[in-house]
Amino acid sequence: MCTFSLILHISLLHLILYEAQFFNSTYTTNMAVHIFGKSVKHNALVRIGLAKTIFGVGYPTAQEICAKVGLYPQMRMNELTEPQLMAINKELGKMKVEGKLKQEILENIKLKRLIGSYAGYRHAYGLPVRGQGTRNNANTAKKLNKLDRRL
Repeated sequence: MCTFSLILHISLLHLILYEAQFFNSTYTTNMAVHIFGKSVKHNALVRIGLAKTIFGVGYPTAQEICAKVGLYPQMRMNELTEPQLMAINKELGKMKVEGKLKQEILENIKLKRLIGSYAGYRHAYGLPVRGQGTRNNANTAKKLNKLDRRL
């Protein structure tokens, strides 16, 4: 009877250790960090996560944001504290990114079309704007340069 209870206790101990290992915070699979209204992969480097998910932020800008906030270069998203997340959001709020930047681009295109410039004409007709040829392979420009652009 004593050996049976000892085996039972050992098996329960193994089960508890297994569950603790399985539910450890470093083992999360589908976690995401939300910055500026976008979800960023939890195990991405901060500078890469910012550059890949936020429109208008490239790698150099993301590096500058990390330097201003005081993050070391190899820091990952899941290591950020709440004050650091707030500081990143504050820095992004000072910049023209996401909706504001897209709106400015659309306004610039509308202005070019309104004044009748060559680039505006090319935008209006769905043709390549920056001097690319149209004899072959203008399909991407024809897809992108539609009359109605959405945000």
